[in-house]
Formats: sequence, C-alpha cells, structure tokens
Amino acid sequence: MATDIGYATYRPGRVVRNYRADLFTTHEWDYDWNRITFDIGLQQVVRFRNLWRATLTSHIYPATSDDHLTRGGPIAHAPAARELNLRLNSDPRRRHTVGLETDWFWDVAGAHFFSLSPSLTLQPASNLQIALTPNLVAEHLKAHYVQTTTDATATSTFGARYVFAELRRTELAFETRVNWTFTPTLSLQLYAQPLISANQFRDYKELRAPRTYEFAVYGRDEGSIAPNGNGGFTVDPDGADPAAPFTIADQSFNFRSLRANLVLRWEYRPGATLFLVWQQNRSNQADGVGDFDFGRDFKSLRTTPADNVLAIKLSYWMGM
Repeated sequence: MATDIGYATYRPGRVVRNYRADLFTTHEWDYDWNRITFDIGLQQVVRFRNLWRATLTSHIYPATSDDHLTRGGPIAHAPAARELNLRLNSDPRRRHTVGLETDWFWDVAGAHFFSLSPSLTLQPASNLQIALTPNLVAEHLKAHYVQTTTDATATSTFGARYVFAELRRTELAFETRVNWTFTPTLSLQLYAQPLISANQFRDYKELRAPRTYEFAVYGRDEGSIAPNGNGGFTVDPDGADPAAPFTIADQSFNFRSLRANLVLRWEYRPGATLFLVWQQNRSNQADGVGDFDFGRDFKSLRTTPADNVLAIKLSYWMGM
C-alpha cells in the first residue's frame, strides 16, 4: 500500500522558479502479516531562477521484519533506519553542466552507507560531448549473510546456524562517456569505467534467535574460530558442547576491473548501418585481502592482461 500527497507552486519568486513537495508512505506485509516494508518519506524539488535544480529526499524506516536476511530461513528483525538523498544539477541549457548526487543511510544497529557521485558534462563543440562521473561508496554492514550450516543442536534457529559477518566496503569508480558526431551519418561513442572495490569481512557470527537482530560472535560471545590454513576458518560454535565444528571461507576480497567500449557507427544508406566495435575488459580478484589501497589496486589493474574483442555488425534495410 502506497500513499502520496503533494503540493506544488509554479509562481516564480525572487529566487525560486517552481517548487514541489511530496509526503509519501509505503507499507508492505507478507502472507503471515509480518510488516516487511515501512517507509515514510518527504521529497522536495526546487528549480531556481537560474534553472539549477535541487532534490532532497528523506526517509524514515521504522523497525520491521526482514524476510530476506537469512536467505529463506527464519524471519529476522530489521532495525529502524534513516536515509537522506541529495541531487543537484546545473542549468541544462549551458554547454558545460555539473551535477552532484549523494546518499546517506544509517540504522540504529550501527550500519551506515555513504555514496558521493559528482558529474561534469563538457561540450567543446556542437558535435562533441564528454561526460565524466566519478563515484565513491563507503558501506558498513553489521550483518552480511555468509552461509547456512545444518546443525541439529541449533534448536533456537530450527536446526541450522545462520552465519553472518560484519562488512566494510570501499568502492571507487570513474565513468567516462564520449559522443562525437562527425557527420549526420557517421559517429563515434566511447564508454570506459575503471573500478576498484575492497570488501573486508570480520567478526563472523550467527543469529541468536528468530525475529531478532542479535548475533553471537564466534570466539567472543560463544565458541571459537581459528584460521584453517586453507584460506578459511574453522568454527566450533559451542566449545565442549556436542555441536560439530564447521568451516567458513574467508569472504574478504578486492575486485578491480576496467571496461571500455568504442563504437563507430556509419549509416551508409537510410536505415542501413555498419557498426565497428572494439571492447576491452580486464579484471582480477584478490581473495583474503579486503583493505583499500588505491596505489596497490590500481597497479594490479593496470598490469592485468586484457581481453580485447573486435566485432562488426552490418544491418541492411530492404524497402520497396
């Protein structure tokens, strides 16, 4: 169930050209009447006299049930949270424009998410456009799902242990787009995006009980955990008690990639087009790392062998 009530004014003032505010709420239940979505939000959109535009959206998420956290296991608790999203765009009539989008999310359990994405669009000539969009993400999750281990002694969670870990993710990307039109029938498009993502997992733990967001950290709250020499950990969840030990793979990893596409498009007759495409893809993943080091990760990406693909596509329009 979703409801939205809005107010708008289009009478220009000394500073503002028009303004709109929307108060909305969204509710969702499953077939057991567990509330799994509860969102109360306010969106405000302002267009200024100089045609700059700003959008501020705020969300309040009261505590709900989470039917996805255990990936098909018992329902869990979703802590109350807040979110703010801000978007700013300059006058689109100008040859060169700038933009900014940022998002903040945090909950009462200590998780938080932050993203920052400025943008710059340049038009040096009427037939050439260059768009640059870097993006930074910093995320901290208190409980990221890792695995489910069957264990008859885990009676509080119906014969299985639902294993989670704390995740810290730092990601940096830089997107570049170039559109260059030589003639009405001949154009060139370029897309490139290098990306570095560091994902560090720690404090492996299990859900204590259904309908909660409470966890027992191995080696601190219960049981023990130790490296097993094979890139993972051996967990004894209850020490001297009868539960059998099990293993967890080290979830930490760093991912680096570069994707680039260059497309030459020639419409050699009306409706008939020739595409010449070059694509380069290079990527690697370092398991068991997790920390963010731009110099190290960029060097690793730069020295990774590339996969290059050259493709030709020809379409021919047959008409009467």
